[in-house]
Amino acid sequence: MLRAVTLPTAIELFLSYSHNDEDFRAGLVEHLTVLQREGLVTAWHDRQIRAGADWKHEIDSHLLSAGMVLLLVSPSFIASEYCYGIELATALDRHDKQGLPIVPVLLRPVEWRGMPFARFQALPRNGKPVSEWRDRDAAFRDIVSGIRNTLSAALEAGVIAAPQWWRLTRGVSWTSVAVAVTMLTFLTRVYFSIATPADPLTGRDTFIAFVFWSGLCTGAKYIVDRFRRTAARRRSHPRAGPVTPVMSHDSGSGVSSRSKSVRPGPGEPTMEFSKRGNSCANSSSGSSSF
Repeated sequence: MLRAVTLPTAIELFLSYSHNDEDFRAGLVEHLTVLQREGLVTAWHDRQIRAGADWKHEIDSHLLSAGMVLLLVSPSFIASEYCYGIELATALDRHDKQGLPIVPVLLRPVEWRGMPFARFQALPRNGKPVSEWRDRDAAFRDIVSGIRNTLSAALEAGVIAAPQWWRLTRGVSWTSVAVAVTMLTFLTRVYFSIATPADPLTGRDTFIAFVFWSGLCTGAKYIVDRFRRTAARRRSHPRAGPVTPVMSHDSGSGVSSRSKSVRPGPGEPTMEFSKRGNSCANSSSGSSSF
């Protein structure tokens, strides 16, 4: 059974991607630092799994606790059995049951219109993959802006729980101020009608009481809002953990596996040996088997 999402500090973004798109993922994470500096999000991906950890448990745990899932779409993503068959299926299940926001991020051109995630609005704008942008930084900026807007809409609608610092920034609404002034003015009239029944408040006195309470409540709102924003700025800091690449669920063939990388010599391609039999994935020339 899927558990409810609790987000006490920042909203976790789960990045589902193929390891063939490692460079794109790194570029997106770098641009997401803006939202991390604001304390709005934390970005999680499988390269943050520590050595010795149960990688499948870690992925499942973060996939079930994330406040938003980013699908980094490419031909490799769709070809990956783990990304498409497990991570995407879990994300769609959470969306249908809990309203989890899912955002496809188009990295490289691929025919994705018939995919299960085609119903979600994709980024960058106009469905133009990142690889086709002349300025890749501009593409990532557009993606981050879209993620910010989606998060704001989800928070306002209550689809995902707001972080504590975000709730602090909401401040006191003017509606609350108006209600407070009205109630205080009414209570003032009641008090004087009871305390001095022979000399109740006139209309002019009531107006003066209204102006007095309006000024007092407006000043209190200003002080409280300023205090909350100051507290929010102090709480908004990135919570980055150690990054240790120790596993792979997409070694070029889309099959889940644990793997280790071997550092190449000068001019040699990077080789990634997998515990899935005797196969090995070559990062520069595809995959092969012994």
